[in-house]
Amino acid sequence: MVSIKKNFVYQMIWQVLSMALPLITSPLLARTIGAEGIGVYAYISAVVGYFALAANLGVYKYAVRQLASVNNNKEEFSKVFKEIWVLHGIISVFIGILYVIYTIKFSEYRLYFSIMSFLYIGKVLDINWLYAGIEDFRKVTIRDTIVKLFSFALVIIFVREENDLIKYVVIMSLSTFLGSLIYWVSFRQYVKKVSIEWKNILPHVKGFFILFIPVMLESIYSVADKIMLGAMDTKSSVGFYENAEKALIANRIIHALSIVITPRMSHLISNKSNEQVHQLMKKSMDVSMLLSVAFAFGTAAVAKEFSVVFWGEKFSTCTTLIMVMAMAMPAMAISRVIREEYLIPADEDRKYILSAGVGAATDIILNVFLIPHCGAMGAAISTLVAENAVLLVQGMVIRKQLPLSKYMKGNYIYIFFGIIMFAIVRIIGEALGISLMSLLIEIVAGIIIYTILCCVYWKITSQTYYFNVARTLYHKSMR
Repeated sequence: MVSIKKNFVYQMIWQVLSMALPLITSPLLARTIGAEGIGVYAYISAVVGYFALAANLGVYKYAVRQLASVNNNKEEFSKVFKEIWVLHGIISVFIGILYVIYTIKFSEYRLYFSIMSFLYIGKVLDINWLYAGIEDFRKVTIRDTIVKLFSFALVIIFVREENDLIKYVVIMSLSTFLGSLIYWVSFRQYVKKVSIEWKNILPHVKGFFILFIPVMLESIYSVADKIMLGAMDTKSSVGFYENAEKALIANRIIHALSIVITPRMSHLISNKSNEQVHQLMKKSMDVSMLLSVAFAFGTAAVAKEFSVVFWGEKFSTCTTLIMVMAMAMPAMAISRVIREEYLIPADEDRKYILSAGVGAATDIILNVFLIPHCGAMGAAISTLVAENAVLLVQGMVIRKQLPLSKYMKGNYIYIFFGIIMFAIVRIIGEALGISLMSLLIEIVAGIIIYTILCCVYWKITSQTYYFNVARTLYHKSMR
């Protein structure tokens, strides 16, 4: 069976890269197309994203679950893949027609939406769920890395002035489209030619729509914030919010863990390996809490210097946005573990839908009241509250199946460590002022402080797991 550690490393590389490269290009974009241009692109991509979301339904989560449960049988695996893809293709064509109608009749930015049709096609052609289902994250990482680096280079070369927004739209759209085509080059290695029947395709409709509901609800408090900001406030506010979101790069590292464990959990649960399920959940909770708290308080601590150094004084507004949004990381991490590593693999779709529904409702209601008065900060506060509401509901609905209090035992102390790190880093920041050197010193100091506090705690409580992992990684690096 594929190593979870290796898959985690592959996914971590990709998740960091997927946030790091846009973050690196963000200073260039801030100084060329500006907050207005960034806001326009964020608004357009959010709208296109909803069409793609409607076309994809709950395909990724559903397909990974179904494929992972039959990945030991190539014949059955191939049939499930083809059934899912045929159904997905039909739905994508229908939604694509609606997208064309929207672009022609209702779009304010008709030219941009026309170009972004390649983004839509790329998203619906994406079959990374096939490789996730067989836990082959190496190919996914290599492909996505190539695409990201290619688009990154094009942005650096061609986006040079304020009127280059259209070039940016073209680059991002075509890179997504071409990247999705790469997946189809080697899919025959895993899928054989099989015949399928309509009667076997139709049952997948229910699975698609059931998992589409929570995916759609989740998107409300991850994408709709930008659309509501664009409609109720200025496009510049959307730009500030977009950049602040890019600063949460560390959140993607935590996300990588759940992505690689989901197919393994589906396999274990389908085989009723309950003891292994609980062991894996406990480790995931431990690692997620450790990292999410470190990243939350660390990101908030350097937000002031980060915003100005990366984007300039005009984007100093992002400081408070980053600090508020960073505090949602622990809730996001733990709820993601529960969702991706238990609710979805265990077919607990109703509980998944309930928690996502509460989060979406909370976010929309708060956005309606807060955005008109607080702008981007209102959207940030709404997201923070919504993420914690999701975690609260998830904890309530699974309390009988999973011993959450046991999983979280000994992990709350990391919050105390995070507060100490935050305080010391802010003292350093205020003393050194705003500069690139100050930012680097703060980051290094934060890492050292948090690591020392954790190591002392692990030593006192005789927790050898992290020391063993560090020792293993050291020996492998020396070979």
